[in-house]
Amino acid sequence: MFTSLLFATATPPIASDPQAAIWQDLHLGQLFTSVCADRGGNEPALLPYCYQPLTTGALVKLRQQIFRDLTQPEILQAVDRFVGRMQLMARRREKLPHLDPEPYQQEQFLRLVQTEQQALRDFVTQLAQLPIQSAGLLTFRQELQAYLAAAATQTLQTDIDHLGQTLTKISYRSEFQGRHVLIKAQPAPAPTFAATFTACFQGLFADPTAIAAPVAKLDRPGSDFDLDNLQSSILLRLQHLYRTEFQELATFAQRYQGYLVPGLAQAVQELQFYLVWAKMIQRLTQAGLRFCRPQIITSGTELVQGSFDWDLAVHLQHLGHLERLVTNDYRLPADQSFLVISGPNQGGKTTYARMVGEDYYLMALGLPIPGTAASLKLKPVVLTHFERAEQANKISGLLATDVERMHGIIAETTADSFVIMNELFSSTTAADGQRLADKVLDLLQARHASGIYITFLTALGDHAGVVPMMSQVAQGTTTRTYQVLPQALDGQSYATTLLQAYHLRAVDLEGRLSQ
Repeated sequence: MFTSLLFATATPPIASDPQAAIWQDLHLGQLFTSVCADRGGNEPALLPYCYQPLTTGALVKLRQQIFRDLTQPEILQAVDRFVGRMQLMARRREKLPHLDPEPYQQEQFLRLVQTEQQALRDFVTQLAQLPIQSAGLLTFRQELQAYLAAAATQTLQTDIDHLGQTLTKISYRSEFQGRHVLIKAQPAPAPTFAATFTACFQGLFADPTAIAAPVAKLDRPGSDFDLDNLQSSILLRLQHLYRTEFQELATFAQRYQGYLVPGLAQAVQELQFYLVWAKMIQRLTQAGLRFCRPQIITSGTELVQGSFDWDLAVHLQHLGHLERLVTNDYRLPADQSFLVISGPNQGGKTTYARMVGEDYYLMALGLPIPGTAASLKLKPVVLTHFERAEQANKISGLLATDVERMHGIIAETTADSFVIMNELFSSTTAADGQRLADKVLDLLQARHASGIYITFLTALGDHAGVVPMMSQVAQGTTTRTYQVLPQALDGQSYATTLLQAYHLRAVDLEGRLSQ
């Protein structure tokens, strides 16, 4: 049994509700599916890990150290190759019970165990030569070494070597007479047809050894893991000719029937989780984006520099428009608890909130996050309230729905929560919305939570303990820059920009009237 590469010796945390609003609101659900299915990832097996945020800094750092090792190409390549070999062995193991005839199934089981043991030895040798620093991979290497040195493993390897040599010595002669094939035992080595051909025609052909090459125009029936009828018949005949050798094979298969390296399948699956994320990060990094391993802090100012919405980046890269991605900074002073963001529609407010929510949650998974540097508190519980599209025509019920949903969110909120609210109470009057928004912030702050509140209620920027921010437009125009910066919530500034852009200011109107 190997120590978990994801959870060490700790009990894995309970998985989050896959139906929770956060996955849709922050687009995390589609990001997880995209990453886990990328480059042959085993999506059904890997997805559950994405819904198990860590609650301790020690486990986050364990994963961050492994991701740091995987930023080195030689380590990433070694782990990737090992996982690939193990996955191939797993697929072949699934097919074993369906192979015929029985001697062939037994021989393939021998080859499977032999290849698996060799892969483990090769991987340990590689790891010993690589500059690994993470505690997780170092522990895994030590446990692999202990497994290979164990008496039971040594006995298994001895049996594999002995039986392999025994089967290699089997020699036979095939005689073809029309449609009939005669198989004879041939204890003494005899020249092959290729060797005889080469000896006879050495002087006539430029490369007579090519006779041994496979004929490209002949397709082998079935897969590389199956025998055709002729091969099966030959193998059954050999079983009668070499009874002792095949009895040893049968004994080996019976002795080690169902043999599995304890805990190896789980370790390989956990390594694959690291690989799919590391490869996605590598692909985006090669495109010019930056990722960092956030420092976990327990007090002080929280910040992320040059971050972006990860899911949006994947989407834009797929479309070939990654140059459109805009980065933003996040900063929450130690004496403040919420960012209150306002600004024009389609100005990047929601994308900014998604970016920050993703950063907190992905850090709780132990992942590198978008950005050049980051210092964040561990907030494994991210709660969201975004208006649902299907509620757009239910104006009369939106306020009641908002109140009910916020009641549930507040009840769930703790000091470890980060709460994102987008256009809350937009269906009521400005005065009522303001009173409700102030009450919600008071209740969340009383629970020592932090978060983001996106709103058109500019007076909310004066609430105690908040940082007012505005999505920006280019100077003197209505063009959105998608930058979100600290700024007093001035409801008149964008309106003035609109009036100026469309020449509707008083001076513009007076000028036209005087003409």
